[in-house]
Amino acid sequence: MIERPKSTSSSYIILSLLLSISCITATSPSQLRSVQYFLPYCSYLSVNLSSSNIATLRSLVQIRHYLQKRVRDLTDLIYNNEHPPTDPVVIHTFKTKRTIPELKADFDISTQNLTKIDDESEAVISQLRATHHLPHNATFSYVSHCLSSRLEPALYHGRPKVSFLLQYFKRPQMIDSFVTKLAGSMKKLGVAAELVVNVDNVEESQQWAELSYSTNGFVVPVLSNNVHEARAYNRIAGLARGQLLILLQDDMHPPEDDVWVQHLLQLFSKYPELGAVGMMAYRYCIPTHSNSYHNSLYFHDKELGIKAQFVAAADFAPLAVRKTVFEEVGGLDEGLSEEGVCGIFGDWDLVTRMWLSGWQVMYMDVDGLQVDSTSSGGTHKPETGDRCWLRQAKSAGTLFNSRFGSIHLDICEHVQQLNLKLLQVLNPAAPCPYTSCTLTAGA
Repeated sequence: MIERPKSTSSSYIILSLLLSISCITATSPSQLRSVQYFLPYCSYLSVNLSSSNIATLRSLVQIRHYLQKRVRDLTDLIYNNEHPPTDPVVIHTFKTKRTIPELKADFDISTQNLTKIDDESEAVISQLRATHHLPHNATFSYVSHCLSSRLEPALYHGRPKVSFLLQYFKRPQMIDSFVTKLAGSMKKLGVAAELVVNVDNVEESQQWAELSYSTNGFVVPVLSNNVHEARAYNRIAGLARGQLLILLQDDMHPPEDDVWVQHLLQLFSKYPELGAVGMMAYRYCIPTHSNSYHNSLYFHDKELGIKAQFVAAADFAPLAVRKTVFEEVGGLDEGLSEEGVCGIFGDWDLVTRMWLSGWQVMYMDVDGLQVDSTSSGGTHKPETGDRCWLRQAKSAGTLFNSRFGSIHLDICEHVQQLNLKLLQVLNPAAPCPYTSCTLTAGA
């Protein structure tokens, strides 16, 4: 799979990399609408081009404009560093920490990529002209004028691909584990990432601010006041700049390696309708199955070599979601819980709305997740446990069941057919989790 740049230098910007952005930023039918063009001659596009054609052309236009700007800027930088000006203002204008060989290497690669973009743009436009999807005299300028009214934020230079979202509350012993492991694993994987943290106890704000500085912005702290899960995740999801959001909780150490994130990216790339992947607990079917955990899968993706399967429901956390899907379904329902109260049923509610919106949900087995053994989670302490698992569970559970009712049975049937149709049995000797593990005729 092609990943995001390992550096913010445009030396790593290549055509195939930038155009691969759509593997995470999936678009649903509800996101498409009839476009009204300011320029009358642009209406030809909406009539004759598919949404995928328009998206491809828009990406080509956006990337080409960026690379043209980059090449011009590098040209000026190289000239003014090879021929140092005497005017102090001009000296300051073109001051850079990069060496001339570094600038020239960047210029060469940017120029090569611009040539690739030019060739690709001309090939696509020529093909669309030949098939009468574009006017016979359409040029790049025509396409640019008509499609530059909207940009793809995921193509902005230097954007992270992955945003880790951490809900944090008074666990200083966990901070180093999260920052060190996540920053290290993403650097090794070569994927641009960020760690956006809802600091729910502001008395530790100074430590998080220092971490943001020492990690060059990898850590992005957001100061709140005990707003708890639903509001916290919604708040930091809105600030996150990545295409893939990975929700984390502060009472579980992330894995040491980068394999789990690599597997997530592979799953979201292979399954364009995949909205979420849980990694904590899951249910094959909400009304008829109990919670299942690590190493209990019946199916896997043999082609990818990943232990993962479709499930009706997945728990926090970790829980990975496409940002576009999270936003489309409305995020976590803040009406399920009051501020300062646990978000029980929020995860099931979220993934159920994804199923009903036409998206899919999976569970993926992850090695290396470890619960913090130094202290119990906030919802498992004697003084707070009953407030969550009795009062809040009853209140939120009633709303959840009223909202969805018997719909879960339809979801369960759909999940079963997806597993049987798209995945393979992990261990043939294991008991089938369903009444039948035979694919329904015509499914």
